[in-house]
Amino acid sequence: MTKKYQSDDLDRVIREEQNELSTALIRVSSALAKERIHEQLTSSSKRRASALDDGERIEDDGLYIGSCEESVGTLIKKAALNSYNDYHNLDYDEKSIVALGLNSIIDLSHFSAPQKRLFSDGDWNVLRSKYTTRFSPGIDLNHKLKSKIAEIEIASKQEIEKGRFLSNHKESKAKSKVDSDIFSIYSQYLELMEFQSYVFSKDIDTTETDAVVKIWSPMLERLFRRTELRTK
Repeated sequence: MTKKYQSDDLDRVIREEQNELSTALIRVSSALAKERIHEQLTSSSKRRASALDDGERIEDDGLYIGSCEESVGTLIKKAALNSYNDYHNLDYDEKSIVALGLNSIIDLSHFSAPQKRLFSDGDWNVLRSKYTTRFSPGIDLNHKLKSKIAEIEIASKQEIEKGRFLSNHKESKAKSKVDSDIFSIYSQYLELMEFQSYVFSKDIDTTETDAVVKIWSPMLERLFRRTELRTK
C-alpha cells in the first residue's frame, strides 16, 4: 500500500471517529439539557406551589367589615388561593372568585356577584353601600340593533363562519359609530370561537397570557379603537 493510500485511510478513520465522538457528545449534551430543563421546571413548579401554600396571604388593604376577623382583601385572596389548584373543575362563579381574588379585586357591581358567598348578607350590603358606582350601567341597545344582533346569533349557531361574515357585513353598513363598534366586537368574538376555541376548553392548560393575548387584547383594541389609549 502506497503512502498516499495509507494517508487517505488514516484520514477516513479519523473522520469516522470524529463523527462518532460528535454524535456521542450531542447525545450526552441533549440528555443533560433535558435533565436540566426537567429540574428547572420541577423546581419552578415547587416554588409556585410553595408560594400558593405558604406565600403572602395577608393583604395590606386595612378594610375590615362587620364580624370579619380578616381584612376584605385577605379574605378574597385566601378564597382564591384555596380554589386555585382546582381551577379547571370550577363553575363560572367559582372561577370568577379565583380570578378576582388573585388580582385583589372585589366585584360589588350587583347584589348576587360571585364573591357575595364569601360574606354574610349584612356585610355584603355594607360593602356595597360603602362604594358607589362610578360608571353608567352600559349601552341601552335600541330595538333595531337588538334585532340585527339576534340575526348574527342565529346565524352563528348554525355556522360560526356565517355569523362572523354577517357581523362584518353589518359593521360595514352601520350608520353610527356605536353600532359599528358593537358589530366589530361581535366579529372579533366569533373569530375567536371559530379559530381559537381551544382557549375555552377545560382539557387544555391555558394560561393567563393566553387570555390576555388571544381574548382580551383584540377585544379591548376594538372597544377603544376610536381613542388614543396606549399600553404602558
